[in-house]
Amino acid sequence: MATPYSPSIRRRRLSSELKRLRAQAGLTIVEAAKKAGLGKSSLGAIEQAESKAVPAGTLNKLLDLYEVTPE
Repeated sequence: MATPYSPSIRRRRLSSELKRLRAQAGLTIVEAAKKAGLGKSSLGAIEQAESKAVPAGTLNKLLDLYEVTPE
């Protein structure tokens, strides 16, 4: 039997922050996934810290969509 996947602290923080930013942008998970060119399940996996890695391109698309600017 496979052991359940346990995300790292960093992955959980990233997931939580992305979910917060999406909500702040007023988007549902379906809307955000569609606008970012992702599947709903892919974005859901990212937001639930179930993805072992988030490609830089995907992260950049989401940050652009949520209108996050560098400080």
